[in-house]
Amino acid sequence: MPPLPETAPSRKLVAVQVRIIRRVLATGGVTMEDLAVLFGVSRQAIEQIANYETWREDRFIPKP
Repeated sequence: MPPLPETAPSRKLVAVQVRIIRRVLATGGVTMEDLAVLFGVSRQAIEQIANYETWREDRFIPKP
């Protein structure tokens, strides 16, 4: 199944937010719970993003 378009109504985040989440987690100092509250998603959603279980296609987007 192809990934949902970024503008799909069921998506709560966009690609730039996912990149921010991954960068913040990589630098440390902020918990998944804090990020979940900040972005309005569950801690499990943040964990799945961090582990590339969701937003896998973001791996292939060049990092700025």
